[in-house]
Amino acid sequence: MVFASSNHAVGFHGRTTKLDNGCELRPDSLYGLSKVYGENMAKLYWMKHGVESVLLRIGSCFPEPSTERMLSTWLSYPDVCSLVVAAGKAPEVGCDVVWGASNNSRSFWGRDARAKIGWRPKDSADDHEARLLGKATDNPTIEKYQGGIDTTRG
Repeated sequence: MVFASSNHAVGFHGRTTKLDNGCELRPDSLYGLSKVYGENMAKLYWMKHGVESVLLRIGSCFPEPSTERMLSTWLSYPDVCSLVVAAGKAPEVGCDVVWGASNNSRSFWGRDARAKIGWRPKDSADDHEARLLGKATDNPTIEKYQGGIDTTRG
């Protein structure tokens, strides 16, 4: 199974913290909480019934990044397409996480199961860095946490 999870399942980690696939779940909103539920259900079905799952913690999937935060979280359309295909075709994945982000040098996220599913993103938000550095909000909570604006929503 391929589960479209979200970075909002871990959005209440600080932006200076590099996360791996085994990090603590810290949902930043009700949306993030629903993704935690889905990930935990996938783990339950893996442990009880052997149903394999790739949990895709999708970052910011847009035609191009539009904020400084997206220099870390951006996932291009071609990369999301290749990610879903790789996850769906991967043999023997168990139940593991892949960060849904393009090849961004400023990524908040590190170790995951991308090698296990044979996925390598080709695009990068780095090409947009000069245009987006400093493009932030006035809200310190939004700027502190990886989840961005969702940390201020219900």
